[in-house]
Amino acid sequence: MFEIFNRHIYRLAGQRHRELLLQAGRRRLVRQALPGGLESQHFYGRALAWLGRQLVVWGWRLQGRYGAMPTH
Repeated sequence: MFEIFNRHIYRLAGQRHRELLLQAGRRRLVRQALPGGLESQHFYGRALAWLGRQLVVWGWRLQGRYGAMPTH
């Protein structure tokens, strides 16, 4: 009985794995079809991360200079 159950679980796991691989492949194709492909995404991701860090630093400096704003 457990052997049948185990085979069923392995079959389901294999099906799920194949579905996930297909989804990943589709996502990769969509990213590559975007203007500039994967290289532009890497550049924009790095640029946005840099911008986010700069905004946080700027916020800390403003808060240090003027203090915390009242919340009400």
